[in-house]
Amino acid sequence: MAFRDCTGLTSITVDEQNQVYDSRNRCNAIIEKETLTLVNGCRTTVVPDGIAEIGMGAFYGQYGITTLELPASVKIIGFSAYDGCGFDTLLIPSTVESIYFTAFWNCHYLTTVILPENTPELGSELFLSKKLSSVYSYNRNPTAIKDDVFDVDWDGTMTTATLYVPAGCKSKYEATDGWKRFTNIVEMEPVDIEPLEDGDVIDFGDFVDESGVEVLPALDGNVVGNLYFNILNDNGGYDAEEGCIVITESTADETIERIADKDFYDKELRETFTGIIFKVPAGSGNIKITAEALGSMLLKVRIGDDEPQSFELDGRQKVKIPYTVGEETLVYIYAGEDAAVKGVHPVTASSGMLRIFGIESESIPTAIAGVETSDTPVTIYSVSGQRLAKPQKGINIIGGKKVVVK
Repeated sequence: MAFRDCTGLTSITVDEQNQVYDSRNRCNAIIEKETLTLVNGCRTTVVPDGIAEIGMGAFYGQYGITTLELPASVKIIGFSAYDGCGFDTLLIPSTVESIYFTAFWNCHYLTTVILPENTPELGSELFLSKKLSSVYSYNRNPTAIKDDVFDVDWDGTMTTATLYVPAGCKSKYEATDGWKRFTNIVEMEPVDIEPLEDGDVIDFGDFVDESGVEVLPALDGNVVGNLYFNILNDNGGYDAEEGCIVITESTADETIERIADKDFYDKELRETFTGIIFKVPAGSGNIKITAEALGSMLLKVRIGDDEPQSFELDGRQKVKIPYTVGEETLVYIYAGEDAAVKGVHPVTASSGMLRIFGIESESIPTAIAGVETSDTPVTIYSVSGQRLAKPQKGINIIGGKKVVVK
C-alpha cells in the first residue's frame, strides 16, 4: 500500500532499468515482473493484459476510480485491492477465480453486484455498502459462501438487497449457506419483447417528466416497453438534458454472433454487449434511428444474421435502414470504433460517444392474397432457391420479386 490514499495521483512510471518492476504499456501502475502482479495503481491506471493478480491494497482509497475493467488474464483480486473506490456497479469477470477478503471494503457507492456463472471464491466482508440494492448471481449450482460476504442485519438476514438468480434455482439458494440469508430472492425468468409495430416512434426525450426529472428505469439489463437496454453505468447511461441514450463503450461485431441465441438475462450478453436490442416483425420495412457519433465512435446496426452496418455521423442525423425478414428478427444497435479516426487521433473507446435520440419503425405492405393467373406461368421460389407450386407463408420470390405472404 505504498500510495495508500494518494487520491490525486494520476501518473506512475517505473524506470526502464528496474529489474523487478515495470509500468508496461504506459499503464500508470507498478507491475511485479516475476509474478505478474499489479502492486500499485492510481485512478488513471489501465490494467494491462497479462496481469494475473491485483495485489494487496493496489488501489486502496482511490475513490476516483468509478469503473472496474479487468482483462481476462486476471485470476486473483487481492486483500483490500479496491478498498474505498467509487464505483456503483461491480461486474466480476468470469475469469476471476478468487477474491480475497475486504477487496471491496468501503466502496460506499456500490449499488449493484453481478457475479458470473462460475462464481469465484468470495472472501469475507466484500460487499458491505449500505446502498447495495441488487445482487445478480448466474451460478445455477451455488456453493456456500461466508455469512459476512454481504452486510446483513443484526438478526443475520439480508433485507436491503434483492438477490436475482437463474430461473428454477431459487430453492437451491434458499438452502445454501450464506445465500439463504437473503430474504428476497427472485428468479430471473426468460424475457421476451414484442416487435415494434408500423408507425412506432420512440423518442428518448420523453423519458423525462414535465419538470425535467428522469423517469426512465435503470438501463443495466432491463426491458422498457419494446426495447431491451444493456448499458451499465460505466458504459454510458441516459442524458436527461439532451434527451438521449449515451453509449461510451464499443461492442465488437463478433460479439453479436455469440449472444444471438442468449436470453436477455444471460451473463455473456450482459458482460459483452453494450447497446439496445429490439425486434421487427416479419416482412419489409425501414428502421429510422436518430443519433450522433462523437470522437472515434460509429453507429452500428445489425439485423438478425446480416452483416453489421456502420454509419459515420456528421452531427445529429436520422439514418434509415431497410430490412426484409421472414420472421420476427432481433435488431442490435451499438457503438463501434472508426479505426481510421482512431489511428490519426488516438482516442480510447471511453473518450468517444454515441448518442441515440430516438427509434422509428415503418413497415412496407407487401402481403398478397393470391397470385393472378396469366398465359405465361409465374415462377415461385423460396428464399433458399427451392421452386414452389404455390406461395407459402413468409418470403417468396414471385416473378423475380420478393413478396411476403401472411
